[in-house]
Amino acid sequence: MEKLIVFAQEVNMNDWAAHGGDAIPLGVGLFVVLVVLTIVLFIIVGAILFRLVPLWLICKKAGLNPLLSLLIFVPLVNTFLMWIIALIDWPNVKKENTPTNGSSSPPMQ
Repeated sequence: MEKLIVFAQEVNMNDWAAHGGDAIPLGVGLFVVLVVLTIVLFIIVGAILFRLVPLWLICKKAGLNPLLSLLIFVPLVNTFLMWIIALIDWPNVKKENTPTNGSSSPPMQ
C-alpha cells in the first residue's frame, strides 16, 4: 500500500507526459472545448432560425399574429399549427369575386 501512495505522489497529473503519457496542456484543451461549444451553439441557433423565420413570414403574410410561429418548437402542436395555417381562410388574402350566374368562369368584360 505504501508503494502505491508513493507512486501516486511521484506521478503528478500535470506532468503526465514526462512519464510516457500524451498530455494536452490545459489551455489547448480548454480552447478546443470552447471552439466545439461555439460551433454547436451556431448550429443550434441556425436550426432555430431556419424553422422560425419562414413560418414567421408566412404568418405575417397571412394576416395572423407572427408570434404563432413560436409554437413550431412545441412538439405535436407544430404539426397541428401547420395544418391550421394551411386550411384556414387567411385574413390578408382577398377573395376573388365569384360569379353569381352559376358558371365557373368569371364574367367577360
